[in-house]
Amino acid sequence: MDVNTSKMINLDRLVCCNHGCVEDVVVFYGRLFVVTSLWQIGKFNLRSGNSVFSTLTYEPHYLTGKIRLVASKEQLFVVNLTATEFNVYRIDFSRSEWVKVEKLGDEALFIDNMSCRLSNTSKWGGRSNCVYYLSFNSGTCSVYSLNGEILETIQIGNCFFPAPISSWYFLDHLCSIESIDNVRDDD
Repeated sequence: MDVNTSKMINLDRLVCCNHGCVEDVVVFYGRLFVVTSLWQIGKFNLRSGNSVFSTLTYEPHYLTGKIRLVASKEQLFVVNLTATEFNVYRIDFSRSEWVKVEKLGDEALFIDNMSCRLSNTSKWGGRSNCVYYLSFNSGTCSVYSLNGEILETIQIGNCFFPAPISSWYFLDHLCSIESIDNVRDDD
């Protein structure tokens, strides 16, 4: 994976720098990747404290809201959450560009206030090619099409489990080798 670099920064400037404030971090190919508030994608080195930011074309300058990174099946996705829509992009490192994602195939995005995950729903009969959004402490999960149309709302919780759920939990993700313990610092 060849990445064009634009600037190196120190660890004490990682949270906010001239590339924007860090919005999300994910382990991808054994390395820490960050996305900033200015839609910059960077690779962070734990040992040196430096980040190398990619120069990508077709960057979505006009989007606002929450920005989340998702690493899945040799692909890095960026998800933009606004009050009215979800925009999903794939980072194509071989062509150094953002690619708008129109279809997720047999998978669906699972989003909560803290994380975002892509998962195959055919294992349990869920909807594919959509977004499951778990709103913080609302007790509901809203299912959206990729163009933002609400498909259904699922009530979560009952008399046996009255507390609202605020995060998704994936056992395979908790046991994954793509964890912070396996991050490589080589470039």
